[in-house]
Amino acid sequence: MEEKLVVRVYDVGFGDCIYVRIPDGENIFNVVIDCGSKDTIQGGQKPTDAIDHIISKLPKEADGKKHIHLLVVTHPHFDHINGFEKKKV
Repeated sequence: MEEKLVVRVYDVGFGDCIYVRIPDGENIFNVVIDCGSKDTIQGGQKPTDAIDHIISKLPKEADGKKHIHLLVVTHPHFDHINGFEKKKV
């Protein structure tokens, strides 16, 4: 297991998308904080691209699935939530 704390801040234009990997002994705790953009065309990548990248980097756990353990939405504005959609992880 990777023993380092990882914080990734994705450029989604005017919005936020942050991934945090927290090592805890033999386990990893995955956190995503917000994922949205007011304007997905201007600068950065689309919020859904950031989520796809996060999912691609998640390790499979003992059950064979990938997990985001905590999803934090700081508030319900479009530039913080429009990147979330149903995805099988």
